[in-house]
Amino acid sequence: MKCEILIIGGSISGLATAFELTRKGCAPIIIDRKNEIGNPVQCAEYVPALFSTNTDTFTSAIANRVDGLETHIIDYKNNIDKDFMKQNGYILDRDRWEKTLAMEILKNGGRLFLSEPMVNMEFGTDTITVETRKRIFSCRIVVGADGPQSLTAMFARMHTQKLMPAIQWLLPTKYEIDRNYVLFKPEIVAGYGWLFPKGDMANVGLAGWGVSRKKLKNVIDYFADFIFPTPIAITGGLIPVYGVREKIVNNTGKSGVILVGDAAGFTDPITGAGIVSAFETGTLAAEVISEFLEGKIDTLDVYSQRTKFLRSALERSRKKRINMENNWNNEAEFTQIIRKNWIHSR
Repeated sequence: MKCEILIIGGSISGLATAFELTRKGCAPIIIDRKNEIGNPVQCAEYVPALFSTNTDTFTSAIANRVDGLETHIIDYKNNIDKDFMKQNGYILDRDRWEKTLAMEILKNGGRLFLSEPMVNMEFGTDTITVETRKRIFSCRIVVGADGPQSLTAMFARMHTQKLMPAIQWLLPTKYEIDRNYVLFKPEIVAGYGWLFPKGDMANVGLAGWGVSRKKLKNVIDYFADFIFPTPIAITGGLIPVYGVREKIVNNTGKSGVILVGDAAGFTDPITGAGIVSAFETGTLAAEVISEFLEGKIDTLDVYSQRTKFLRSALERSRKKRINMENNWNNEAEFTQIIRKNWIHSR
């Protein structure tokens, strides 16, 4: 099957790329290993209110409005330090948002193939051949939107990323909650636990080195006043926490590969947040691809230039992560180390 643009991965970054491309008159094809767009949801589903200046496509999928972030730090002596930071935002029904984007893409000429993982990719001078278990695609542009363990990046010989594990339960809440909560403890090594309210439910999870269900249970016990302990859904995943890959574009003559979202490492190394960056990088990739196909630019490397502002911001966060990790065992100054490197300091 011949196509100009093949997007590998049908989550936010891939859907944002396709959504913008269809608005520009292109007809991309998306393939995804999942059998349903939107599931499983592997994030806490938070976006800041300012994200609405980027797009209004998510507004019908808002599940909860929150007015800020309450941070709890428990140090090595079990002292608890709390504070609240005003930070308006939304918790989304991300699966609903992704389905909305997918429907708009299909209405505007895009195509979608589910339950179709890539198994091989070969590079020619003018085309890239992508093989799934069902068919073979011959295309000019491949967009790698296939997450932290990106096979696209592997086939394109882009270096691997260091990934932090995360686990999350969706739990019923006892009453309405109007803010997000995060929890730092020494045993959640280099990470944190969270409670993000989602209507009459909440995403409760943790990310860090050596995460386990036992540690998640401790987080759930800590927030016991807010939630019932029986999970409605269980999920997990990996988070790129050491910044953007050195190389996010692979030009091969008249064809090439672009990485977007988590596949490229556009995830905040401290907070693990990636929805906004996924949408932004997908949109930027679509702009560059459109210009490339129209002959307005002669290289896809323009994408690397246009995402420099995001790379720079995440590099600052990466340095904070390294400082936090290097000082995690400083028992006397644990709370101060967290405060210095958490988002309070931005």
